[in-house]
Amino acid sequence: MVFRLRSLKKFQQFLLHTELNLLLKTGMIDIYQPIPWFGVQTAKRCEGTLKRWEAINNELGFTEGSVLDIGCDLGFFTFQMVRRGFFCIGIETSALPHHICNLIKEIGEFENAVFLKANVDGQFCKKLPTVDVTIFLSVFHHIVRQFGIETATHLVQELMGKTKKVLFFETGQSNETNTSWAKYLPEMGPNPQLWIENYFISLGALRVNYLGDYETHLSPIKRSLFAVYMG
Repeated sequence: MVFRLRSLKKFQQFLLHTELNLLLKTGMIDIYQPIPWFGVQTAKRCEGTLKRWEAINNELGFTEGSVLDIGCDLGFFTFQMVRRGFFCIGIETSALPHHICNLIKEIGEFENAVFLKANVDGQFCKKLPTVDVTIFLSVFHHIVRQFGIETATHLVQELMGKTKKVLFFETGQSNETNTSWAKYLPEMGPNPQLWIENYFISLGALRVNYLGDYETHLSPIKRSLFAVYMG
């Protein structure tokens, strides 16, 4: 019986690996984040993602607790936080990345990760649990484009209220003028870093730590990464 169960598990793993490889090779999805656990290092923002993670990892002063990863894409930051000892909830709007996250979870046996497919809006955020850490990277500008700055700010306030310790934040900036969404953002002036820091302070953050500027695949303009502390 034990042998049969082991054989069944190996067969299930084989099927999951096969499905994951086929999905990644079809071109149906932009591979935005690397999947280093399975040798996928050719993502559009591979190097920048790894550098962002290094900054986040170095900033974290604790190694356990709970995490929300808003707009988790292929789950890179979710899985990294799980490996660091956290229980993580990844939120993804698109069905295919959400499915791929669950495949990676099963293949890699990331037991402390849960993935939800949901539209991130104010009503949804009200239902989220309170966590120690929120990761909110490269999502804000899309919410501004879709709903406007006032609604986006209410959503940010909801997430800040759900975060006990630190929220990691990055957004597209108004100086990324070659993009389709920059015109919808508030004018951040010549120093988007300062604008974002003041934005969070105005919303009640205890302090905002600047973690550096990082490349995207969209333009030469780098984006600023922040650790926003609640208390």
